[in-house]
Amino acid sequence: MSQFNLPSNTLIRRAVIDEAPVIAQVLHQAFVEFEAQYTPAAFAATTPASDQIQKRWNEGPVWVAVQFDQLVGTISAVPKMEGLYVRSMAVLPSARREGIGVLLLQTVEQFAVAQGFQRMFLSTTPFLTGAIRLYEQFGFYRSNETNITIENGDSSSPQHLHRTVHCADAESQYLVQCGERLLRMTYGYKISL
Repeated sequence: MSQFNLPSNTLIRRAVIDEAPVIAQVLHQAFVEFEAQYTPAAFAATTPASDQIQKRWNEGPVWVAVQFDQLVGTISAVPKMEGLYVRSMAVLPSARREGIGVLLLQTVEQFAVAQGFQRMFLSTTPFLTGAIRLYEQFGFYRSNETNITIENGDSSSPQHLHRTVHCADAESQYLVQCGERLLRMTYGYKISL
């Protein structure tokens, strides 16, 4: 992933349940500009309220991106039979194009490798072209697969993307063995799995 310009002033860490209200705000702020393109049910599924986030807390880990003590991004993952489902990824508009999305995806990928998942997948909407471009640059590919279990409201024509998780090179092997120490050393940021 050396083609990405990664920020050095961003901390990626596991969220705590008390941060659910702020995570809900981040999700809403990240997607409100697209609200008119969603159906009401799909927008509600994309921007869950704080109590909904708290209810699904035990389904899988949630991470946040922090800059200068402010939450600027979030992502979560849910173990499924098909692989690790990536959901609720969002970066505040004011913090976009800084590499935070890459950091969040790398965090989920490290978790997937550490937990033995061989595949990550997500669903998004076709009008989120910037997000789709990021996912594809990160190695996700589009799929017509429809037998995956996801929660996406009644969004029309969801885009399903998948990525194989593996340790193909020495650096990836080292990432698995050394965790955050290598990430901090290589990229100048810290990730807590």
